[in-house]
Amino acid sequence: MAEIILDIVAEVVKCLAPPAYRQIGNLRDKRKVDEAERKGEEIEENVENWLARANNVIEDADEFTNDEATANKHCFKGLCPNLKTRCQLSKEAVRLMEAIVKVREAGRFDNISYSIIPEDNLLMPNKDYEAFESRMSILNEITDALKNGDVNTLGIYGIGGIGKTTLAKEVARRAENDKLFDQVVFSEVSESQDIRKIQREIADKLGLKFDEESESGRARRLHDRLKKEKRILVILDNIWGNLDLKAAGIPHGDDHRGCKVLLTARSLDTLSTKMDSQKNFSVSFLKEEEAWSLFKKMAGDYVEGNELKEVARDVAKECAGLPVAIVTVATALRDNNSLFDWKDALEQLRRPSSTNLMNVQPTAYKAIKLSYDKLAGEELKNIFLLIGYTAIASIDDLLMYGMGMGYFKKKGLFSMHDVVRDVAISIASTEQNVFSATEEQVRVINVSYMNLLSLPSSLGLLSNLQTLSLYNCKLLDITVIRDLKKLEVLCLRGSDIKRLPVEVGELTLLRLLDLRDCRELEIIPPNVLSKLSHLEELYMGPRSFDKWEVEVEGVKNASLHELKHLISLELQIQDVNTLPRGLFLEKLERYKILIGGVWGWEYADIWCREFKIDLDSKIRLKDGLILKLQGIEDLWLSDLEERDVNYFVNELDKVGPSQLKHLYIRGSHLTLNPAESKV
Repeated sequence: MAEIILDIVAEVVKCLAPPAYRQIGNLRDKRKVDEAERKGEEIEENVENWLARANNVIEDADEFTNDEATANKHCFKGLCPNLKTRCQLSKEAVRLMEAIVKVREAGRFDNISYSIIPEDNLLMPNKDYEAFESRMSILNEITDALKNGDVNTLGIYGIGGIGKTTLAKEVARRAENDKLFDQVVFSEVSESQDIRKIQREIADKLGLKFDEESESGRARRLHDRLKKEKRILVILDNIWGNLDLKAAGIPHGDDHRGCKVLLTARSLDTLSTKMDSQKNFSVSFLKEEEAWSLFKKMAGDYVEGNELKEVARDVAKECAGLPVAIVTVATALRDNNSLFDWKDALEQLRRPSSTNLMNVQPTAYKAIKLSYDKLAGEELKNIFLLIGYTAIASIDDLLMYGMGMGYFKKKGLFSMHDVVRDVAISIASTEQNVFSATEEQVRVINVSYMNLLSLPSSLGLLSNLQTLSLYNCKLLDITVIRDLKKLEVLCLRGSDIKRLPVEVGELTLLRLLDLRDCRELEIIPPNVLSKLSHLEELYMGPRSFDKWEVEVEGVKNASLHELKHLISLELQIQDVNTLPRGLFLEKLERYKILIGGVWGWEYADIWCREFKIDLDSKIRLKDGLILKLQGIEDLWLSDLEERDVNYFVNELDKVGPSQLKHLYIRGSHLTLNPAESKV
């Protein structure tokens, strides 16, 4: 009888084990956990604990099944069963059955994950910050004002380059460290007052994603999110005029007493009159010893040497306690032991300023001009002026504007102080033949946020134009571009074009085509891209064209076969079935390719060669559908069978030393043997 009961229990356990395994499998099939991880969300602790318990139960069930098979050993050459062993297993079978039932019943959750807010670099300790006495007193006063329940709007004001932004960031760090607020968010407003940019920067810190396209829709969403924070400090840096907080979605005053706003501006009038700031704090010049301490830190301790100390002190004094001037001059002369160079710099700083910019102190102008003059070569000087004149902030954009001039190619971001930008514009306006030219000399045109029913026919007269950027423009007719035979860079990013004009195919010297964020783009006629024999870089990016080889309005779209000659590519392909065999060749040096609909698009330029693939269909990897794997640095695999993943790894081994720096595998049950792979 005991043996019969045992057999029944064992069979129940063997039947319950697969459902327990499927319970986890179903959760993963629904992609709730993996999708949450992809979005950067944190898995709820109870879900993590349940997954761990479920996995342990599955392992126990597998082990029991193996032990139960072992229990079928026979003694006396099969005349009787091993009753002792089977009796021990009977108790284990009952315990295991109860554990499986409990795990299955516990596997129901209202929430799988929650959003986590990425760490803000703003709040990280600033190793270069100098806690000067003149600044600490202001910092303490601002902190006390933030604790005052009757004050909801504060301001910091002072001339450009005096250190308002630095002080505001220190306020943020102290407020965070002292737990004065539950959240601290920061946004640079600048003269342009781009509401969408302000909304985006605040939302990013709060982990908020916008689905709305309109500013008003985003404002409502942001307003509702901010009101959920009991205590929040919103820092708006570099205010130039009246900023409508309501239009941006920032609750203010009686609308949300727990939301305080800290503003920085050059003018007290901007704060008190235009923004109704209740408490304002003036930031003035550094004291002489404070200025010298900062100068030494930026230039190097060698300035204390007997030969340089006196002239270095004089150079520091010429900076007049203005931080932006001190840092600029000290950096320009850093590690320079030439007494002649130091005396030359001192003489230059003592000359009367050759300009009278309204928003720039003469001291700052002379300091920045000195730094500009010490740049090595005309190319660097032109890059400096280009950045200042166009207000670009990414090297991708700088590359786009400067490709025709032979500038560098490197990923990343940079920043330029608004005072430095003002000086750059001033220098550019006085230099001959820098940004003013005849029709034959014009090489770069940038137009943004314009409604253009058609491009002017006169554009075709710019016979030597090499870069044309129509960023976020409403475009209807751009056929005139066919006359721009020397065009090398065409940016239609964010435009509303629905069809790529066939005239683009006549731009035979085109090297870069940017179609990112073209949400309306549905038609790319065949044989247009293939005519661009010099095309090296194509950027399709997120929210852009993905209907390869699909027929739209009676026109069959271009094929990915036409892209074989590229060296740089950004592309997302929703439908794996549009992947041709042997699509990507070894010529690709830089790429960001996402295949499948489960991936998010991030613009953190960590890797030069990033490849993400989701294969939930029956397409086989060994059919040559994807690129040869040389050079992949960041590889993401989803929903692959074990043999598919191992195929990837083996292919990486075959091509020699791998450059793979990051491998991410999701939704796949597999075991990799490190001994069989060099990755």
